[in-house]
Amino acid sequence: MSSAVIDPQTVLQALQERWGQKTILRGRDLALPARLPSGFAPLDSLLSGGLPIGCISEFIGRPTSGKTTVALSLLVSAQRQGTIAVLIDPACHADPDYLARLGVATADLLIVRASVAEAMALLRDIVASRIPCAILLDLPNRLSYADSAAVTGELRRALPILTGTQTLLVVLTPYPITLVPQVAARLVFSNDGWLREEGDVTGCRVTVVVKRELGGVEKAATLDLAFPDSFTGGGS
Repeated sequence: MSSAVIDPQTVLQALQERWGQKTILRGRDLALPARLPSGFAPLDSLLSGGLPIGCISEFIGRPTSGKTTVALSLLVSAQRQGTIAVLIDPACHADPDYLARLGVATADLLIVRASVAEAMALLRDIVASRIPCAILLDLPNRLSYADSAAVTGELRRALPILTGTQTLLVVLTPYPITLVPQVAARLVFSNDGWLREEGDVTGCRVTVVVKRELGGVEKAATLDLAFPDSFTGGGS
């Protein structure tokens, strides 16, 4: 008694005809998300070229950890590619002089300064517009219960809208709190010490740990962040 030989390709085609081409497919047919480079080669190498577009990423770190400097470098990268850059800054942390010295084209940068609830509502409208852009959401150091709920709720609503778009959303938080679990990349920043030259502080050395990047394992990179010319303060 002979058994019939089953052709896997025939079975796959039959399943696709019934359920749709995009419902069942081979792994090699999955398109990797486009990525926006941070401009820091060690970090971009760990992230397969940069942060994934069409997703939410989270930067966690205390003040002077370097997270804001790296995040603002993403805006520089976006502007150089002709993409709209948006900074949502409810705590009014942004220093225009520091932005300019990092290379951000401040004349073209869209800056949102409003209460957390209003800023999150505006974020929702920006994401829903599906305009290609790079968005940084720089949250205050402390959030009330109501503000935390507003942030979490709007991020969860934004996640499915972002999928398949040319929009990158990066959330900056000061402490390791998980505002939304379905992030493509969660980066934790820590300051390892100051860089000095002839007694002057010229920058800082930071460690960036990639906690999760599309299901990947934990990885780390060390970055030397130099202060912009003529800037004497510490970046966050």
